[in-house]
This record gives sequence, structure tokens and C-alpha cells, in this order.
Amino acid sequence: MRDDPSARAWARTTSTLLIALALASCAPHVEDCRTILPVIDGTITMTATPLGTPGCSCITEDVVVLAEARRHYLSFERGQVWIDGAAVSMAEFSTKLDEAKAKHRAERMGARIEERTRPVRKAVHDIGQKIKGLFK
Repeated sequence: MRDDPSARAWARTTSTLLIALALASCAPHVEDCRTILPVIDGTITMTATPLGTPGCSCITEDVVVLAEARRHYLSFERGQVWIDGAAVSMAEFSTKLDEAKAKHRAERMGARIEERTRPVRKAVHDIGQKIKGLFK
């Protein structure tokens, strides 16, 4: 039989391991995200939601989709859903996702136009400054 101090140390170690296993099983895993996320496109990551609860996120066409993972008995179910940080209901999810994708496409297109027309706009500005200098 073990002496009293080593028995207490063993009991502490055992209880610590059981608590660690229980806490690890309470958190959702990436496999759970396949059922939690309403859309799966791209890399799935575990993250904290704006509510501070655990959740899953993925990025589809530059749109960040985040879903809260709520404990439901021994599994997880989908809680609140966010698109680019804005909370949406599941009834309006597909509409809001399409709107966010269109917004990001327009922003990318605008950035490309800005980049490609910058030399022309600079040349026009320089010509305007030279003409202005002639009349001073």
C-alpha cells in the first residue's frame, strides 16, 4: 500500500487529469464545425464569437462567416450566426451572404480600378498644375 503523502499526490494527479479531460471535451472541435457552420468554403478555424462564446469561422470569397457553437447534450448545435461581424438570422442568411459577397467583389473591383487609373489621374493632375502655373 502507498504511504499517505504519495496517495494524496496520486489522487490530486488523477483528479487533475479527469478535470482536464472534462474541460477538453466541453470545447467544440473542427469536426463539429462541419455541422455548425451554414456554409463551408475555405479553411475552418475555431474562434471566439462576439459574445465571447466558442464558435467556428470560415472565409468564403473574403466574407467571414462565424457561427456560435452551443452545447446540446453530448454534441454541439448552431447558435447565433454572423456575417462580417453583423448578426443575421438563419432565415436571412443566404440573402445577407450574397449581399456581403457582392459588396466585397465591388470593393475588390474598385481597388483594381483605383490602382490601374492612378497613373492617368496623376498625369492629368500634373498637367493641370502646369497649366495653372502658366497663368500665375
